[in-house]
Amino acid sequence: MYYKRIIKDNLRQYGQAVDVNDNGNSRRVWAVIESRRRKTKTLFEDNSDKAGQYYDDYYTYIGPADFDITALSDSAWFGFGGKRYMLVRSDAIEAAGEVVYFEGILKRIWEEEDVFTL
Repeated sequence: MYYKRIIKDNLRQYGQAVDVNDNGNSRRVWAVIESRRRKTKTLFEDNSDKAGQYYDDYYTYIGPADFDITALSDSAWFGFGGKRYMLVRSDAIEAAGEVVYFEGILKRIWEEEDVFTL
């Protein structure tokens, strides 16, 4: 219980509000979101356009133990920074025999209005 409280307090202090929608049920949680590109320089897909603009599509999510992202449906989406993301992978992280936080990989959902031509 001690670890959960410390992590949740730190998520609240250093994270950002993330809206999660699963089949019409919405919830706001505090989580740390970080671009996978900046952290590991990992390119899962070619995300550059003809002009050379790069798009960060993948993000790491670290969220509280009281919101189980492994139980979300495939249609669930996360919203932050004015954009929507889908969960492509999730894990429960344990310490001392209890889940202390959840982590996942989010991929940006490209909306119709995001598409532009040069």
